[in-house]
Amino acid sequence: MAASISRLASVLPYLLIYRATLTRQAGVLSSSGSSAYGVFSPKNLAQCPATAGPSCKLTQFVNPTSAPACTFCTVPREIVSYEELKSLLSKKEITLIDVREQWELREYGRIPGSINVPVDQIEKALQMKPEIFREVYGAELPVKSDSIIFSCLAGVRSKRALDLAVNLGYVRAQHFPGGFEEWLKCEHPEKSQ
Repeated sequence: MAASISRLASVLPYLLIYRATLTRQAGVLSSSGSSAYGVFSPKNLAQCPATAGPSCKLTQFVNPTSAPACTFCTVPREIVSYEELKSLLSKKEITLIDVREQWELREYGRIPGSINVPVDQIEKALQMKPEIFREVYGAELPVKSDSIIFSCLAGVRSKRALDLAVNLGYVRAQHFPGGFEEWLKCEHPEKSQ
């Protein structure tokens, strides 16, 4: 019982953010908490085996009266591999935000296609008006439903940026924990030795 309560307590903030997001943006969830996929309830959430996974925080249930099993996770995996990042960049399906300081990009380089928003500016930047964001950062402000990937040098600051973005309602945000170090090693193995 204590484990179920602990697990529920760890996912409850995500559940509340997700419910508020659905209510405002998609109009999918009614005020009673029901959706086209079933009813969110603490009992179902605590029993769902997917909530015990490393990145799954929320689940939707097809039929809450049947066996507690989720049909899909409503939160994307938070980690992106080098191969996934390379593929997504080539398809132009994401916004890649490098959260290192500007001097780091000048000195060491950057991942092509990334925009620079230092980690200490992320929270404020993601709340800017689109025209101000464009003027300051030279790119379009991602909307809350866009796929965003954060990167830094080695994954620490990108994880912090990810957490800030998720708290602001960016439900498809992820990070590249290998950062520029892994990118450089994979793209230019001769330079990383």
